Amino acid sequence: FDEYVNTNIRLKGIKIKYNINQYFLRKVSKKYNLPLKRYKIPINENYFETIDTADKAYYLGFIAGDGNVRYNKITGGYTLRIELNRKDRKLLEDFRSTIKSSHNIVDRDRSSEKYDTRFCSYIEISSKKLVFDLVKNSVGFNKSKKLELPDINHNLMRHYIRGFVDSDGCWH
Repeated sequence: FDEYVNTNIRLKGIKIKYNINQYFLRKVSKKYNLPLKRYKIPINENYFETIDTADKAYYLGFIAGDGNVRYNKITGGYTLRIELNRKDRKLLEDFRSTIKSSHNIVDRDRSSEKYDTRFCSYIEISSKKLVFDLVKNSVGFNKSKKLELPDINHNLMRHYIRGFVDSDGCWH
């Protein structure tokens, strides 16, 4: 771990360079109280703090339909992830631009028993503030089982619904 402590290399770099399991690395780094070196990607973390524009209401609805928020017990991080069919990648690019971020949009091919081969794109943003603001505005950790309408200005509700419908959202 001298290389980690005395250089700018992060745990991910150590993991790749020496082909070491990331969970083992985290366990050892906690055991020896090594500080995590994090690269902070710029983002407007306050974007969903107050839903006061049509764009914010739209993206809140879109995330309610096609996004998910989660807490990672291993890393202690909070993450927003939005995954779409690759043909809808432009929506991710627009969202990324709107929140003034440079997070990567990843393209991948996914196939499983549940899905036929599916070409998708996703963005994953780690931000406790962003996630908690989404939760405060009714996009919770278990939204597929319980999703409530957010408490936003009734003039913005149509934009929220439009975002929800533009995603894979439906209700009954």
